[in-house]
Amino acid sequence: MKLTLRLIIAGAGLVLFAWFVHRTGVNTISRAFTTLGWSAPLILLPYALVYLLDTVGWRLCFGRTLSKAISFGTLFRIRWAGESLNNVSSINAASRLSRGHQAWLSERQRKFWLK
Repeated sequence: MKLTLRLIIAGAGLVLFAWFVHRTGVNTISRAFTTLGWSAPLILLPYALVYLLDTVGWRLCFGRTLSKAISFGTLFRIRWAGESLNNVSSINAASRLSRGHQAWLSERQRKFWLK
């Protein structure tokens, strides 16, 4: 992906994030983190564990060809991207879209690394 396109996408993501923070209110977010305290990051641990185990499962299912072609980190990011699409969508058909996106990204990475 070209650098300009990456910068545009990153900028759009930051603008969207800023809009969400503005819409919710900094004070509300601050109070929520104060209420949660030090345990706030612990909420994310089960999700991280699920993503890690799913990635291990993917690696085992794809066999030896994939192991050499795509690193664990890349496979983890592919899994994460697919789940992100799944989470932001409100319709069930998008679940199939995100699975297709994950398959497309893995195949694209595999072809790139096997050249």
